[in-house]
Amino acid sequence: MSGIIWKDLNFRRSSGEERIVCPYCSPERKKQNAKDLAVNHDKGVAHCHHCGRSGSREPYKEYNLPPQGWENHTALSDALVKWFESRGIYQKTLQECKISEERAYIPAHQREMNCISFNYFYKGNLVNKKYRSADKHFTQVKGARKVFYGIDDLTEDTAYIVEGEMDKLSMWQVGIKNCISVPNGANDLTEVFENCDTSHIKNWIIAVDMDDKGKDLEHELLKRFGRHNCKRVNFIGKDANEDLQAGYLLKSISKATEYPVEGSVTAEDYQSDILHYIKTGPRKPLMSGIEGMDEFFNTLPGQFNLITGIPGHGKSNWLEWYILNMCLHNNHKVAFFTPEHGSTSDHLVTLLEKVVGKTADPKYQSHMTETEAMQGIAWLKNHVRHLEYKGEGRPTAEWILKKFSEHVKVYGTEHFVIDAFNKMGVEVGNLSSIAAVLSDLALFCQQHQVSVWLVAHPTKMRKKDKSDYYEVPGLYDVKYSGDFADQIHNALTVYRDFENGGLTRVHVLKKKMRHQAGQVGLATTFEWEGGSGRFKHSHQNNTGGSFIQAKQKSVFDEPEEPLFEGGHEGDLPF
Repeated sequence: MSGIIWKDLNFRRSSGEERIVCPYCSPERKKQNAKDLAVNHDKGVAHCHHCGRSGSREPYKEYNLPPQGWENHTALSDALVKWFESRGIYQKTLQECKISEERAYIPAHQREMNCISFNYFYKGNLVNKKYRSADKHFTQVKGARKVFYGIDDLTEDTAYIVEGEMDKLSMWQVGIKNCISVPNGANDLTEVFENCDTSHIKNWIIAVDMDDKGKDLEHELLKRFGRHNCKRVNFIGKDANEDLQAGYLLKSISKATEYPVEGSVTAEDYQSDILHYIKTGPRKPLMSGIEGMDEFFNTLPGQFNLITGIPGHGKSNWLEWYILNMCLHNNHKVAFFTPEHGSTSDHLVTLLEKVVGKTADPKYQSHMTETEAMQGIAWLKNHVRHLEYKGEGRPTAEWILKKFSEHVKVYGTEHFVIDAFNKMGVEVGNLSSIAAVLSDLALFCQQHQVSVWLVAHPTKMRKKDKSDYYEVPGLYDVKYSGDFADQIHNALTVYRDFENGGLTRVHVLKKKMRHQAGQVGLATTFEWEGGSGRFKHSHQNNTGGSFIQAKQKSVFDEPEEPLFEGGHEGDLPF
């Protein structure tokens, strides 16, 4: 009897619990409509109480299985055992971790060689093998399932994560068994997280290498887990195996430190960040690659961004185009929560037109071909996801943030778009509720070092004197609350200048850091290309924002501090 495949089930809801007809045993039963299949959507598990089948919500994909006779290769040679012993790992650990010795084809040498085989198990099944030759060349089973090494060992709610199989064995050697290793550094993490259920782990102890690649992996893991759920092991040597050989491993593990997220911290807590700043300068802003934009305005990871504008002036269109370019330029991913745009398929067509650069409407002669559409869909599949709420009532801000957190952990998503704020299920008349939601969004950005882009409508706008044209909305014109001005880091207004041929002007309302591009009150200008939904930079003179009052400008555009040489004798005690 095989298990349940999630795509075979006919759900009536997407959250909570429900009972449905089992598609596997009901056709053979007298009571074919009996609802014996229990589904828990929140946990992603299902079980039929009649036929006994069980399954979990995992991406359905056919994987190749490695040869299953690994037990035939567990008689390790003396040479292999002695090699491991030279690395501080003894035969008992090799046996318990199911290490085998096999011959495998190593592409770097173009021949079969005697290898160490790290056997990857998931839910008791051998799903992959990673072979290591004596000169440290690696290969895996082609088309096999990618999972964490040691995933079946996670039996507690606190787990260690290391960078290689040797580090996993080193941790086991000193008695740390609740530990996994990434299979290929920071690469392929999205597929690995999709293939493994780690939802029961509440706290992570990151014990990756102390070199630059380890720092990159640490950054990626922190983004997925959240700094508040993690501790860090700082090895005396490069990694767990070096500290094991030197006799320091247990000492290093015992001194795992909290990541500073909130509360009281000292300069020492951020010493590595400060020294990195001194060597390389401030963090590099994120660029979009758009002509006329990056030198005018840019953002930093971890920032909360606001986009406002008069309805019908194209703020959503412009933001989508900007974010897609950001993803293309940086190889980033974005998740959209956009109930204001109707169906997800309609919104995807809008995005597809921007990606391909042609309309999808077949009534136009220059519409995109099916081949172009398929190429665009392939790109969107790898870079864009949507949140779809199928529960009862309206989605809550808590539900949206939970889904955002899952996207960071599983897919490594860097950008999140909420269009618009009034669709978040917030009590718009409750100022404390609005302030709390905005604060949660800002904290989410900082904890995961990702960007949130929030679209918010302005209040009813005033018309210019003796004119049918509206004034440009400012930051205090945003509906519902003045907390938008306080909580967000950066803010833009997208304004369609119908007085000058319908040009789109993007005005800076606020920027957070002085080394970001942008000056409050200035605007850069774009022309909208209707068929493709794209924009192109207009070389008309950028205009100042007379709508910005002097007192607002002083608040939202922090003055540049002058650079100076030297200091004043006696100011500080060193």
